[in-house]
Amino acid sequence: KDTFPVYDATRELSSDNVLRESYWIYNDEGKQTSYLSKVEGKEETKVLIFYDENGYVKEHQHFYRGARNEGIKRWDWTKTSKGYEVFYEDDGEMSYTKSVEHACDDKLCKWLYASLKPWPSSESLEGKLDQLQLTGYVEYDQQRRVVFQQNYQDNGRLTYQAKHVFSK
Repeated sequence: KDTFPVYDATRELSSDNVLRESYWIYNDEGKQTSYLSKVEGKEETKVLIFYDENGYVKEHQHFYRGARNEGIKRWDWTKTSKGYEVFYEDDGEMSYTKSVEHACDDKLCKWLYASLKPWPSSESLEGKLDQLQLTGYVEYDQQRRVVFQQNYQDNGRLTYQAKHVFSK
């Protein structure tokens, strides 16, 4: 319930260094409901976050410098037998993501795939792995905490890897 600002300095292409004050706002259930950034005390960016009936993010509404809605991003989640399919829309362009989950010893292992190109419709790619690329791999412990993760880009090149250890 307490909030604290996070400051970051960013070198932008069109400006000098900017010191941005950032806030991630959560509700009482621990879900992020918005994001707010300020520069010199004035609102710069605001994002409102909405969830579907299953608790998954369904929409982001973006505002810039108090202006009207600058963009909407939408997600449509479908539970499959082994994970989820997610259709993501940003500025009229559709993308597809698929997760595949399996029990691995005492952990849950999840592979994440994305469409190789923008996906033109809400057609499922179930069973069409040749049209997908691996974008991530995550292992969760029995408390659903991330214990290992890998991110992939550029046709499968490993770009990030982290192991997380928790104290008892």
